[in-house]
Amino acid sequence: MHIPRRSRALVGRKLMEIRRYLPLLFLVIAAPSRAGGIVAGAQVVISLGYGSRDLTLLHQLEDELDDAARAANCGELDGDEIAPDGRSASIYMTSGDGD
Repeated sequence: MHIPRRSRALVGRKLMEIRRYLPLLFLVIAAPSRAGGIVAGAQVVISLGYGSRDLTLLHQLEDELDDAARAANCGELDGDEIAPDGRSASIYMTSGDGD
């Protein structure tokens, strides 16, 4: 499938924005708070406008998220859901068990 260069660039910019917030995501998942932190096994959902049927960049982001969460011992990738037209996607992560 051919993806226009402009579409790939737009998707790439969106994914770069998400990567910028990864430290905050892991802080929310792993760090205790006044409310006691996220319960072990809780699910975090990252919803985004994706805009492409080419899932290569999305899967690269998922791999990065999974690697970073496992390295920080604060969770793992649990799956994804993509609209048939590629306009939106959700990435599901599960918080770690705290061990």
